[in-house]
Parts: sequence; structure tokens; C-alpha cells
Amino acid sequence: MDINGADFDAQLFSQKLLKEASLSKLLTHEAEIARQIGAIDSDMQTLVYENYNKFIAATDTIKKMRVDFRAMEDEMDALADKMTAIGRSSGDISATLAERRKEIAGLSATHNLLNKLQFLFELPEKLRECVEADEDDEDEEDEDSENDLETGVKHFLRAQRVLEQYQHMESFKGIKADCDEIVVELKARLLRRIDNYHDEELEKRRKRDLGVTVQLLLALNEAPETLSGRYLKASRAKLTGSLDALERQVRLAEGEKSVLENQQRPSDAFEAPMDVLEFVDHGCNNYVSDLCLVMAAYNETFKVDEDKATLTAFVNEMNERFFALLRARMAADKNLDESSLRARALDRFHRRLQAMSRLLPGSEFTRIGLDLVLEAAEMNCRLCLDALKSRFAETLV
Repeated sequence: MDINGADFDAQLFSQKLLKEASLSKLLTHEAEIARQIGAIDSDMQTLVYENYNKFIAATDTIKKMRVDFRAMEDEMDALADKMTAIGRSSGDISATLAERRKEIAGLSATHNLLNKLQFLFELPEKLRECVEADEDDEDEEDEDSENDLETGVKHFLRAQRVLEQYQHMESFKGIKADCDEIVVELKARLLRRIDNYHDEELEKRRKRDLGVTVQLLLALNEAPETLSGRYLKASRAKLTGSLDALERQVRLAEGEKSVLENQQRPSDAFEAPMDVLEFVDHGCNNYVSDLCLVMAAYNETFKVDEDKATLTAFVNEMNERFFALLRARMAADKNLDESSLRARALDRFHRRLQAMSRLLPGSEFTRIGLDLVLEAAEMNCRLCLDALKSRFAETLV
């Protein structure tokens, strides 16, 4: 009885409707069915019209495609003919130049060899120019002056293997002797750069990288043992400057209003005493950070994996003074109201010390730092005890 169902029986539906419905209801239902039939017929006409338009458009498109493909086929045929002509011409040219190809290749190889020989013959003069340019630029503010010796080293390393291989020949023997003599001067200048690395005025004028200088000397087969000692000696100057600034703060905290006349003052910020937290922050941000950079650069430059005795001794020596200054600064601070500042300062110091110990495995930085923290805590407890005794005595009076 479902008119929209797949099993709809029109005869049974009509009989049931005639039997049960009234005349007015039959007329109403007839009108509804007629309306639905008209609507469906209209939809069918619209659908047929739209499909017809699409069919016409598709037919026109196919006709245009046939015309376009016909023109494209003609162009492809013309292109194929041209490619065939080009291939034929290329074959003719290759056949004509086949006999001269070997000659051209030989001449090219000869040209490259002559360029290399010319570079070798001009090498002593190039090296001398680099050394002289560095000498002329020592007193000038030239950003490119740092590259003079580096360029000379690159030139020499580029030709070193060839000179050593053919040094038995008289012409190459003379070139090698001249280059070796100039390289000695070049090494001396690079070593002088390391020794003068602590010169702050020169450092501001010429932005030099100590690591690059060491790498150049290592490339020139300079002994790593000698370079490592010079490297640490050059780094000591900057670290010592940071420690001197901390020592000045210790003197100011102890009540001394003047410092030694020969002590260098890094900046006006050190004229007034710092509290203990500022003191530790300054030490961590300057001395500890610089020392970590020195340790990382040393490990990377000299590739020390097992024997770190030299670096360990250097770091222990520098830290011994740093720890002593920190102890003295803690001892000079006797204000119980700043106990929280001391606690924060010691916590920050111990954290930075742990980070530094990871750069030098096997060191005792963490233990020493913990001992220093315990000493400061014990000192603070003694101050509290003395204050309680004094207050107790006053109360008794």
C-alpha cells in the first residue's frame, strides 16, 4: 500500500481507496496525484533539456579538438623533420671534429698544467705579499687584515704536496726553499697573534678569532703541545681580568674604599659594591661563561679525548682563585636580612658549576662547589647563633 515503495500494487491501492474513502476525499486525492504528475513531468523536461545542452556542448568541443589535434599533428611532423636535420648536422660536425678532439683535450690538459705551474712559480711572491700586507695592516683599522695570513696558509697548503713530491727537481727545490723560509715568518706572526690576544685595544681594532689562528698553525704542522700551552696562556689574561673585577668587589664588600693602583678597572659599574646575588651573577655570566667557552674550544681544537691533564690543571688553577674570592665575599656578608639572597646566589652558583663539570668529566667541581655551599650555610648558622646570644644577653640585662 506504500505508493513510494518498490512493491506498490496500484490495483489493490485503488480498490482500498474506493472502498474506504468518500467522494470528496477521492476528488482531493485525484487532484494531488495530478499535481504531482505535472511536477514530475516538468522536472523530466528540464532534465532532458539540460542534458541536451551538455551533449551539444560536448559535440562542439570534440569538433574543436579534432581541428586542434590536426594542427598539432602537422607541427609535430615539422618538429620531427627538424630534429632529424639537427641530428644529421650534429653527426656531420662530430665526424669533422673527431680527428681534432684528442688534440683539443691534450691542449686543455696542457693549459691546466701550465696554470698550476704558474701558480707554483708565483707562490713565493704571493706568500711574501700576504706577510707584507699583514705587516702593513698591523697599525691600521682594516677588517680584512685578518685574512692576509689565512690566505697565505691556504696558498701554501694547496701547493705543499706537489712541492714535496717534486722537490728533487732543481726548479721545484728552489721554490720549496723560498716557501719554507716565508712560512717560518708566517708561523711566527700567527704565534705572535696568540701571544697578543690579551691586548684589548688591538682586539677592538682587529676582530681576531683565536680558534682560527690555532687551526692555521695546526695545519702548518705546528706541535699541538706548544699551541695548547700558548692557547691557555692567551685565555688566562681574559679570565684573570674577570677575577680581578671580582676581587675588587670583595675588597669593596670588606670595607676597603680603594684598590691597588696597578689594578685595572673594567668599568664604572664596579665603583659601588654589589650585593651577594649580583656578585655571583657577575661571576657566572663573565668568568664561568668565558671559562666554559675556553674548555669547549680547547676540546674541539686539540681533540683531547684521554689526556686532559693540561686543561685540568689550568681550570683547577683558575677555579681555585674564583672559589677563594667567593668564600671571601660570603664571609664579608654578615647581614642576616640577606640570607635569602645568599641562598639564591649559592643555588645559582652550584647549578652553573654542574654545567661546567660536564665539559670536563672526572673533575671535582661539583664536590668543591657543594663544600663551599655547606661552608656558607654553616657561617650563616653561626651568625644566627651569635645574634641569638646577643639578643639573649640584652634581654637578661
